[in-house]
Amino acid sequence: INEYIMLTQSKLFEIRQDLNAKGAIISEKVIMKFYRGESPTTGSSTLVCSLFKEHNDRIRALIGKEYSKSTWVRYNTSLSHLQEFLDSSQGTTEVRLEELDVALLRDFEHYLKTEKECSHNSAMKHIKSLKKVVRIALESKLIHVDPFLGYKVRIKKTLRTYLTREELESIEHLDMQNQRL
Repeated sequence: INEYIMLTQSKLFEIRQDLNAKGAIISEKVIMKFYRGESPTTGSSTLVCSLFKEHNDRIRALIGKEYSKSTWVRYNTSLSHLQEFLDSSQGTTEVRLEELDVALLRDFEHYLKTEKECSHNSAMKHIKSLKKVVRIALESKLIHVDPFLGYKVRIKKTLRTYLTREELESIEHLDMQNQRL
């Protein structure tokens, strides 16, 4: 049994070295597909974070014309959170479009809520940003299956409380020491 374990370990290491030499993105899924003889595409497929960055660069160019700066900042924050999630979960800051699936999306949502301490609606906004990039990939025929099938982005309604007349008056009569405020 020890010999079998050593052979398997050697084979997995060899696959990793081959992928590394080809400049491919290395993940557990890709290595296991090669080990099972499935041979996933490695060369020309598009990387999610690269596509996301390209999308963000286009938005930055349209600040003041079609988008506000805060929209661009939100998309950059979503990209940053995605890269940090991929790094912590898969040891890489990239993932191929073909590797996106519902399980990865649910894991990303969980990461946003636990590690980044996002509220439900904030996590959903970051997921919606990713969904927009995936939709662009679908429209460009970079992928043929929507990884968001079976995954619903649900925003929870929140009740907003408004200031009372007394609270507004106390703010109005507040003596501010700082001129900037």
